[in-house]
Amino acid sequence: MTKSTVAAIITKVENGVKHVLLARRNTEPYKGYWSIPGGHVEQNETSFEAVIREIKEEIGLDFKPSYLWNFDEIIPNKKIHADVSIFHGKVSGITKLSKAEIIEIKWVPLAEAASENLAFLHNFVLEKYIRTIKKDQKTEMIAEYSSLRDEILKRMEFRNHILTFTLIVAGSVLSFGSTTGASVMVLLVYPILALFLAIAWMHSDVRAGEIGNYIKNHIESELAGIGWENFISNYKLQTKKNLLTKSTEISASGIFLVTGIVSLIIAIPKISLTYNNLLNSIQIILLLLIDVVAIIFTYFLLRRRRRKI
Repeated sequence: MTKSTVAAIITKVENGVKHVLLARRNTEPYKGYWSIPGGHVEQNETSFEAVIREIKEEIGLDFKPSYLWNFDEIIPNKKIHADVSIFHGKVSGITKLSKAEIIEIKWVPLAEAASENLAFLHNFVLEKYIRTIKKDQKTEMIAEYSSLRDEILKRMEFRNHILTFTLIVAGSVLSFGSTTGASVMVLLVYPILALFLAIAWMHSDVRAGEIGNYIKNHIESELAGIGWENFISNYKLQTKKNLLTKSTEISASGIFLVTGIVSLIIAIPKISLTYNNLLNSIQIILLLLIDVVAIIFTYFLLRRRRRKI
């Protein structure tokens, strides 16, 4: 007659390594063998109730089970035929062993536990559990890759938008500033604006590079065939077909520096410092100093080697 039994894969993580709880049996069959804890389902009891009760009775811990699967456990030489429900989860509380059933317990790295000579078909159970974990991890990694890839695409688009915006603003400022009677303040403010645009562009560029390196070093090595390099190469090829993108990529970071310098060069001949308008003269001098600092800062900021995606 087939009996209903339960078994619990109880885990915890130590130093980044998943460990599983093994119990050394004090009853037949398999007395003296290590196994994952569990027991029989009693009459009018669900498998969930049974696994919680068994862990409490045998080990004294409170178990929060999550159902994994059922399988037929058939061991002819032990006259065992059982319908086994496998659960996994974590425990809490203070250990209190039932010496009549359990001699001792130990925490073992999951991979090592699966290679031990365990009671019943618990080696099979742990091996299947490991495969399940790897499958789940792969699914999570694919989802993470998709999310990170989308973030990189957004950052690359944002970077291009910043370059486009900079060209438009620079063209407008320099055109207006070159006209007779135009306020010199407009030209003097632009290098400061260019610095902030350069910072935003650089931050997006570096962050995209960091994500790209993470994908190549941590995800691509685990997910064979995702083709990250081909994907990013095709993306760059497509974006370069756009004339504006192609022209801005040529000068890229130099746009911020060059337009800032040109703005300052156009502004200097227009500056008129007079004692009669002392406040305005002081403002202009301060802006000139700030512009010089902004241009120098922009130069050293963009001189840093950009991370490649």
